Amino acid sequence: NFNYTTYDVHRVQDIINPRTSHCNVMLLSPCDDTGTQSHPFCYVRVLGIYHANIVYVDFRTT
Repeated sequence: NFNYTTYDVHRVQDIINPRTSHCNVMLLSPCDDTGTQSHPFCYVRVLGIYHANIVYVDFRTT
């Protein structure tokens, strides 16, 4: 589940599942280097969701 804010400023929750019709996501498009947007939204399809437990140990001494 993930939380997001709707257009009418309500907080809601939804599910992304790559195996169902809930695999499409629409995001606000980032601005390019000139500060303009070529299109206001970015459309993506989630192909998979992965989880990893990562531990970083820094052995360098200062």
